[in-house]
Amino acid sequence: MENCVLCEKLNNLLAQAEERNKGMVAGMIKPFLIDCDYNARQTLIGFPAQDWERNPNGVIHGGIIATMLDTAMGITTICIVDSLTPTINLHISYLRPCPADGILAVRSQITMEGGSVVQVRAEMYDTREPELLIATAEGAFRRFKNAKPFEW
Repeated sequence: MENCVLCEKLNNLLAQAEERNKGMVAGMIKPFLIDCDYNARQTLIGFPAQDWERNPNGVIHGGIIATMLDTAMGITTICIVDSLTPTINLHISYLRPCPADGILAVRSQITMEGGSVVQVRAEMYDTREPELLIATAEGAFRRFKNAKPFEW
């Protein structure tokens, strides 16, 4: 992980979110920074798989996968665009069952920045098998004109 301003922003955001989101799903999924690259407009956010996230089949519930993807994409957008950017839409493709142990990683990359919309693409995988994607997502996030910068 390169030591850069984006990494510092991400670590600050995640530390604040951990405290602010205690008892909420956003805090319970425990996102953490694995890597970032401001020039590539991308981040790699990790999530520890946890027992409570399982569905009756013993794999991570699809709704939790969606939450992890949306969270990672939102974190990427907030840090790179420097503004709170709520999700407008999110499309997810589930490719394989998600193991309920280990560390899950979501690589998110901004693919387009317009005046009021930021588009992001993400891929989720188990860090033990990074070549096997679990899910992919594409989303649009709203950037508000004249919004004050995000408070770190």
